[in-house]
Amino acid sequence: MQDVVIRTDTGKLVSISVAYVILGALFVGLGATVADGPVVVGLCCAVAVVALLGLIHNVVEIAHSRVLFKADSKGVTDYTKKDDVVFVPWDHVERIDLKAANNEALMLDVVGFKTIDEMGDLTPEQRQMAEQNGGKGYYLLELSGMWVSHKHMEQAFDDISVLAARYNPDVVCTGFQDSLATHSKKGRERLERQQRRREQEVKKRLAEEEGKSGDDGQ
Repeated sequence: MQDVVIRTDTGKLVSISVAYVILGALFVGLGATVADGPVVVGLCCAVAVVALLGLIHNVVEIAHSRVLFKADSKGVTDYTKKDDVVFVPWDHVERIDLKAANNEALMLDVVGFKTIDEMGDLTPEQRQMAEQNGGKGYYLLELSGMWVSHKHMEQAFDDISVLAARYNPDVVCTGFQDSLATHSKKGRERLERQQRRREQEVKKRLAEEEGKSGDDGQ
């Protein structure tokens, strides 16, 4: 089966960059034509500078596209924090969730754990907490949809769910659910039907992938 590799989304970064340009130009215009005091002018300039810094950051990210998240036959790796790369093997993954953040962008969460021996140096408090959790330290690998398009997030969740079904069928995969739907019986029933359809689609794709692997091996 193919690895799932999620990179910085150029399209999403371009759209955000355009918004930064518009925001910066708007506040520069306000500062030059409308503002009537040094405080307001300073505030407009500050906002414009922040927008410029955001634009520069996005241009760098576009020019040097990097891997944010990867799932393969071994497990899931979170590269979103350059100085804190986290890898969790499939047998240590417990949940994969696709949900909405407060800003309505999607978020892909992978919940897994490491044993005390795998966590390296621990403070006494951390060790005590891990022992209370059955010798496990839990990790949240999180990919924000702020920098990845809605479509790519959904596709990544579907692809990772197939890998999870193959390498650890015990992983619970929950797709995006409208929180408002949980407040009514009909809404909950609809969410349950969506979840069942998702699970059936994963089983279908897994069977197709295994069939292709079998054909390639002959």
